[in-house]
This record gives sequence, C-alpha cells and structure tokens, in this order.
Amino acid sequence: MDILRWLREHKMTIFAARVDGAVEYSTVNYGGRVAFVVGGTGVLGAEIVARLVDRGWTVRALARSIPSEQALANAGAAAVRGDLLDEGGGWREGLSAADLVVHAGLPRLSPPIRRLRVRRLTRRACDGARSLVSAAATTPIVAASTALVERGLALAGPAETMEAELAAHPDVALVRLPWVYGASGPLAWVSQAIDARRYRIVGPGTNRWPLISAGDGAEAMLVAAALGSGTYVASEPDAPRQREFVEHLCAEGGTPIPDHVPGALASFSLGAPLAAAFASDGRPEVSQALVAEGWHPSHDWRKDLVRLTRPQAAPEEQ
Repeated sequence: MDILRWLREHKMTIFAARVDGAVEYSTVNYGGRVAFVVGGTGVLGAEIVARLVDRGWTVRALARSIPSEQALANAGAAAVRGDLLDEGGGWREGLSAADLVVHAGLPRLSPPIRRLRVRRLTRRACDGARSLVSAAATTPIVAASTALVERGLALAGPAETMEAELAAHPDVALVRLPWVYGASGPLAWVSQAIDARRYRIVGPGTNRWPLISAGDGAEAMLVAAALGSGTYVASEPDAPRQREFVEHLCAEGGTPIPDHVPGALASFSLGAPLAAAFASDGRPEVSQALVAEGWHPSHDWRKDLVRLTRPQAAPEEQ
C-alpha cells in the first residue's frame, strides 16, 4: 500500500454541511480513501487528522465526549461516538469501510502518575488494542508507541501491552516515538510547571531526553503506514540533556533555573513511574527506512519548543 504516492496523485476537498444541528461530511469523490483514527484529539492524533484531511482523505475518528466530537468536526473529520472497550459498539461500523486504521490513542499523562494508575492504563490499553485488532480484520494499522519500551520502564507498560496485542494483526506498522512536544502532554506540563516554578530537575539532570514534535511524529506515522508492517523509530537527531532542556525553557521564559531533587523525592510529586522516566537516559536510533522514504524532522527543539508548548505565549509569526 503506497500511501505517499496515492496522496500525491489524489486530492479531494471535504465539505461540511449542518443538518438538523449536526455536522455531516461528504466528499466530491467517493472513490477516495478512508482513514479511521483512534486518539484523534490528542497532541499527536490531532496532527495526524489535520494531515489526512489536508491530503484528501475522508477521516472518521473515534470520540468519547461531546467536546471531542466538536474538535474533530472543526478539524474536518467525521466523529464516531464510542469507546474501544465497547466491543459491540457502533464504532465498528465506522471502521468497517476504512482503508487504514490509525491508533494514536496512547494514555494522556499528567502528574502525578502512580503505579496503580499505570496498571489501570495498561489494562485499558490491552483491552482496547485487542478490540481494535478484532474490528480491523485485515485493514492495515499504523500505531504510535513510545521509545520508553526499550528501557523497561514502568511508564511504558500501556505501550508494551498494546504492542503485544497488535502483534496478532497481519499488517501493523508500529512507530516508537520519544518525548513528544506540542500543546499538551508531559512536556507541555513541564513547560507550564517551569513557568510556575513548580518543576525541579530529577536527579543530576545529565540524562538525555530524546524529542520529537507532534507534527514530525504524525508525519513519521504516515510514512510508516506507506512502508507497511514493521517497527520504526523516529526522533530529532540531537537529544538535549534534561538540564539543558530545562535551562532552555527558563531562558526563554525568564524564570530561574530550578534546583535538583533525587528521584525518590521526585516520586512524591510526579509519581514513581514518571519520575523514573524523567530521570532515564534515551538515545533512540532513527529507522533508516523512514529516512530513505524522505522523512526528516521539520522542527528543531531549540527553535520550536517554546512556540509549540506555549502557543499562547509565543504566537507563530505571520
């Protein structure tokens, strides 16, 4: 399935019409491809939805709340109300006509993250992935995972179990991403905590934090979908040390550099799984298959981190 070539050769326009107060979507060409997206309102999923819509795909995305439905409608996608854990839900019908399934529904992490919460998220990720595999049948799946699985960290539990369940599918592309920065997620929380002088460097701060912007992560997933089954890794080439990352945000925001706290003490405010992840060292190796297909980061954390994690404080230049 050469999605990238198809995207270049076909372009459709999606129109929105309001019928009885609801937004319904139609296309000028019903021969176009359909993508079913899980996690379409998250920091990564929103970027994927935007790219698919812009490139002419009809996008159906799972929504578990009215605000999510509205956000998807505003993005040009058709919301399908439901939950992966509802195995008899109507969302399966919304998926049935899809040419591609995109799973960007990793847990949204906000401190504190305790072990009990990770266990609950792991069970949910396991059941959700199993349900998705059953519903997708032979439809190709591309799924976002985390590079933390390579470090054996507790925080990676949900991603590890998701990967294990998706392995039962005949055509799945897994994309392991490092810390993703954007308008939400753990790094956006760190940025806000530094502004509020509530973040302290975990441990010595010399550990590497590999990074990728949400937009670059989304693009890597679409390239992986074109490549097909396999496990891929995408990351910016230069991973800052934790202290370097924090100092950069402090310099941009005019806040003092925080002091250090041992990992054991950081666990009280962050939760042990997140504190261990923040203190861990990562240097993922980008998959050459992605590079060969033309993928490369368009963002650089030194230039884009503040703008993307603090959009209200640093608006993009027109």
